[in-house]
Amino acid sequence: EALGGLVHAEASGPPPLDAERATSDVGELARALAMPHRLVSAALGSHAFAGTSTVETREAGTVVDVLSDTTAIEIDADGRFHAALANSKDYGREAFWTDGTLYLRPRWGKFHRRPANDADEPLQFRDEIFATLGAYFELVAAGSEISDKGAVQHAGRAARKVEIKLAPSARAAPPVTGRQRAWRADAVVKAVTGEIVLDAESGAPLAGSLDAVVAFNRDGRGLEMHLVVSHAISAIGQPHPIGAPPLGDTVATPTRLKEVEDRDLLLKGIAPPTRSTGAGAEVSDKPRVAPTD
Repeated sequence: EALGGLVHAEASGPPPLDAERATSDVGELARALAMPHRLVSAALGSHAFAGTSTVETREAGTVVDVLSDTTAIEIDADGRFHAALANSKDYGREAFWTDGTLYLRPRWGKFHRRPANDADEPLQFRDEIFATLGAYFELVAAGSEISDKGAVQHAGRAARKVEIKLAPSARAAPPVTGRQRAWRADAVVKAVTGEIVLDAESGAPLAGSLDAVVAFNRDGRGLEMHLVVSHAISAIGQPHPIGAPPLGDTVATPTRLKEVEDRDLLLKGIAPPTRSTGAGAEVSDKPRVAPTD
């Protein structure tokens, strides 16, 4: 311990975001747009966020699928929040976090009222609701170029505006990991336009819009995806009273024991589960939250 890292390398995270560099460097802009909401709220304090997105998939010029969604977050200075997602496939989820209690529900029904499974659960919920703009820009970043459009004001904050447009030639995309994301390796950005407003101090994405077309192959099919995203933070530093849902709209739900779930997963097929999962049921080895692909 007295050697101070000479034997064991000291842990180091990514370097701090450079807001100035993010106005001219695509990689740094991608880092800014991927900033998790937990860091955004730490930088900005109380605020409201609203977003919309639409993904239209075409094959040979014919629309084969359309998915649109709306997202929203309100958070106060003490970290209490209300967040929601709803999409055109009739799926959604909503959460309140207040006074140490998490209220969760799917698109319909009552809120499940319980303590968080761990300290990260409420933060992760907000991060996922907030992540659309960053996830879509990650897909088109290799085919994009950006330019600094100067200083602006947004919701009372000093900010910088960045313009996005199609690059004359695409750069090499980052390596793709995971079979579900393999189609990204050969994806071609055919069109992209957009504007981003970054907080001048923290680099947090205060506002943005993106419109892009990406061609790709999946399972032997030639497809084209049209992405449209909008993202806006408002009411920074203003009061956002966050209360719990009415008691009649909630039901008490016991906390899930992560240690028990992990034990059953690790010993699957070796030892019987510690609790019944129903007749013929098995312990799932899938994550509780599906990763974004």
